[in-house]
Amino acid sequence: MRPLARRWLGEDSGGVAGGRATSSGAAWPLRGSSTQDRWGAMGHTGNTMWAAAWLLAEQCLSRVLDRTATPSSGGEDPRLAFQQGANLLISNIRGRLDVESLFHLVEATGARDGGEPKLGGRLTEDDLIAALKLMVDSFGLTVPISHNGLGYNNLLYISLVLASIDFQAQEVGENATVFPVLAIEEPEAHLHRSMQYKLLRYLSIRLNSQDSSRQLFVSTHSTHVTAAADLDSIVCMSIDVSGARRVCYPGRVFNSNADGQRSKKYVERYLDATKSSMLFAKGILFVEGIAEQLLLPIMAEIEGSPLETSHVAIVPVGGLTFCHFLPLFGAGTVDGQEALQRRVACLLDADPSREETDEARIRLSVF
Repeated sequence: MRPLARRWLGEDSGGVAGGRATSSGAAWPLRGSSTQDRWGAMGHTGNTMWAAAWLLAEQCLSRVLDRTATPSSGGEDPRLAFQQGANLLISNIRGRLDVESLFHLVEATGARDGGEPKLGGRLTEDDLIAALKLMVDSFGLTVPISHNGLGYNNLLYISLVLASIDFQAQEVGENATVFPVLAIEEPEAHLHRSMQYKLLRYLSIRLNSQDSSRQLFVSTHSTHVTAAADLDSIVCMSIDVSGARRVCYPGRVFNSNADGQRSKKYVERYLDATKSSMLFAKGILFVEGIAEQLLLPIMAEIEGSPLETSHVAIVPVGGLTFCHFLPLFGAGTVDGQEALQRRVACLLDADPSREETDEARIRLSVF
């Protein structure tokens, strides 16, 4: 399954995007050419994700500069105070430099005919921001972000992209309308399963709790990611038995009547990280319980047809609740166009009913 998303700008590797793509599980917002050049010089490997995170943080730092600052008791402007201190630093470093020994051959070579060389310059806030380094405090140690785990750097970068989107929304004029779009490719890369679920749950809550118009596109092969999403937000892209590409909408296949909506709610509660494998498999075998789930793969292995080679998922439904899941695959729908195109089988055991005689029970158990 690949919920609706695509690689951005033809890059060979994906990521979270507001424009430019990066390595899997990361993001890249729209940038100016200078920053793109700096990124291009770094390469596109996952090992440079810390550098991408810092470049974005560097862009955001100027936006948060003096956001919480208040004028001093004398009403002094903090930017003016900074510039005065910066001028003192420039004067200090210039006084410590032996310029005469550096330029003593200027006259001998004739360079002085073109003008007297001297040192000058101005230290700005952006210069100092660029000199900062992103560090991480962990277990009592402070280490550069380059030594941090790639998965956590991906999360850090995503958080910076979200903050950057918020800043951009605040900076537009009163008559302007902004429709931020965040695209994330395979956020499961380098992330523990619980972190995958936590990330997608937060993104879903954030998306639904904000008044402004926002769109989020996530592509994934992780059942933990789909477990954090509701059925209506899932779009499945697959190839049917005829080889044609199909786009399926699992949230739309249920009837609007009471029974259909009851089944939809049941399936949404049921689709945890293990059960949502049915969204990714090429074939699904629904069984009643754990016994069949344990035995059938072994029986298929003995027969020389391992289920995993055919991408068949065994899904225990915990009873006789098959009817809730079958609409996902077109059963009971009008045309089945939006249903998942999968081969499906339901396997029931031969548990005898209470009305059956002892002889019938023995016959069924022997069978």
